[in-house]
Amino acid sequence: MNSTKNAKAMPFEARKELLLRQLISDPKILCSDLKVAIAISTYLNRKTGYAFPGYAKLCKDTRLSRSTVQRAIGRLRDKHYRVTPKKAGSRRYANEYRPIWENQVSPDANKVSPDAMPF
Repeated sequence: MNSTKNAKAMPFEARKELLLRQLISDPKILCSDLKVAIAISTYLNRKTGYAFPGYAKLCKDTRLSRSTVQRAIGRLRDKHYRVTPKKAGSRRYANEYRPIWENQVSPDANKVSPDAMPF
């Protein structure tokens, strides 16, 4: 199940489980990062694979402060989630999160490969 094609062919639940296994197998992940990542994964859209929870929702779900959630998202952005920031100057739109599969992370400074697939 290492290839992008295999992950894409799996049902939604199996892909989500693969993401969670990828998160818990990361030896460098902090507890707060894991809590935020799991909270984001509960909002993944079944069809698109994107999640759109706002900071307030993530803070409520994880019982973490806003600054802790922001730092966790910054660390998760490097390896586990591709984050598209909300529109500048708008409080109406939430960040967009998309999982990054292990085989999509390049060994060069945690840069995501250009062929990153949607969930």
